[in-house]
Amino acid sequence: SPATSIDENPLVTYSTPGLYQVTLTSTDGTTSDAETKTAFIKVLPASSTLPFVEGFESYSSLDNLMNWEIINSNNNNKFTLETGLGHTGTKSAKLMNFGQVAGSVDELIASSVNLEGISSVTLSFRYAYRKKTSTDVEYLKVFVSKDCGEVWAQRKTLSGNALSTITSNTSWAPASINDWVTVHMTNVTSDYWVDNFRYKFRFEGNGGNNFYLDNINIYEGSPSDGIVVGVAELGEIAELSLFPNPTDGDINVRFAVAAAQQALMEVQDITGKIVKTSVVNAAEGSNLVIMNTTDLASGTYFLNITVAGVQKALQFVVK
Repeated sequence: SPATSIDENPLVTYSTPGLYQVTLTSTDGTTSDAETKTAFIKVLPASSTLPFVEGFESYSSLDNLMNWEIINSNNNNKFTLETGLGHTGTKSAKLMNFGQVAGSVDELIASSVNLEGISSVTLSFRYAYRKKTSTDVEYLKVFVSKDCGEVWAQRKTLSGNALSTITSNTSWAPASINDWVTVHMTNVTSDYWVDNFRYKFRFEGNGGNNFYLDNINIYEGSPSDGIVVGVAELGEIAELSLFPNPTDGDINVRFAVAAAQQALMEVQDITGKIVKTSVVNAAEGSNLVIMNTTDLASGTYFLNITVAGVQKALQFVVK
């Protein structure tokens, strides 16, 4: 048979994020044949910078996003956007795991984050999950990549009772902030501090219950129970704590700053509304602020403290 050659075009650089089609044309010099694949090449957006926060609030769906890729190898339920609840706000990523057959594997793969030039990094996330029965053993695994997802390394595994000890024999959803668990990963080693760092979550089901993911936070420095969202130099706020929690009266807020400066303190309800604001002239070193909550209705709130453009947050409950 006649030899077949491939008509190769010069290398094309795709600079705009999106899905692109590709066409392969072959010819024997007389006749030609072409095949086109649509949405075959995916170009990711530019790497996000630190501190990075993903709360899923800006999306209407997780399908066809540049920031996230969904893998559903079993072609059953997949990660979707939950629009009714979250760790904060009203949205989260949800895997409808209740009713799926054992052996289901689902992945949620993030776009790239620039980790160049840092001295340490923490990857935090919040999840909510229940078993269906006490004998369920399901797995949540977190992988990282230093080459934009070409090769993945597993860095975190939660399974069985480590994932949850609580059961629900009906399709479950978190009902309060206490249903969420915060995980801090500090084992993203310096080998991964590159400009195209990526990470992904894999849930391996075994006929259990639903899984929710929210408030992924990547930032330079040691773990913080609050969400690090500041864009200025980190380390402006340290030793942050709040007690008692829950409270039916005053809360004591302790934090430390490197130099005397003003600290903005805002109390935010679960709808995002700021319900209380005060400015504190913080002294260098440790500070203790007593805040009254008797004017707040029972429920869950977030205390945001902002110093020199850096914000940290703590949640608390008013009885």
